[in-house]
Amino acid sequence: RGRGVLALNLRGSPPSRPRSRRSYFAGAGADIAQALATLPLAQDGIVVVGYSLGGVQLFHALVHPAMPRVLAAATVSAPVDLAATAARMMLRRNYWYHRLMLRRMKEEAAALAPHLDPALLAAAQAAPTIRAFDDAYVAPANGFAGDIGGNIEKFLISRDGRVLKRDPAGTKPPDNGLMQDIAA
Repeated sequence: RGRGVLALNLRGSPPSRPRSRRSYFAGAGADIAQALATLPLAQDGIVVVGYSLGGVQLFHALVHPAMPRVLAAATVSAPVDLAATAARMMLRRNYWYHRLMLRRMKEEAAALAPHLDPALLAAAQAAPTIRAFDDAYVAPANGFAGDIGGNIEKFLISRDGRVLKRDPAGTKPPDNGLMQDIAA
């Protein structure tokens, strides 16, 4: 038997822009959890996949109280360490990709202009890099004091979807305690 498939356009993606009132950010897992909780078959359990930033948002959704029962979850190319991802994007070899992404992020912010504080929109449009864009626009728009790159916590989740352990943002994957918890 197969499963039904649903693709979500997260806030800020071009198809969702006319209905969006806020921009994307990595911690927007509540959007996913709340949307999936409305599905009639969600109580039977779902399989979820997140791609790129949607994968990071999926990590946040997995621990959200509204998230329905998850049978399996996977992320593809999720930039889990956003600070490291931003630093790599700034490498000379990624110049054109960085410029493209920054231009698209500024377009997204401009599409939300009717819902934004003009100073916040001006900060977004003036940002010379993605890191500066996150610091001046994304973080303040989502209640953070500065760059959101370090605001990623690690969650160890059981097969039945329970949060077993939560590690702070500074915990690195090679951390012995973290690795022992995963192995157990």
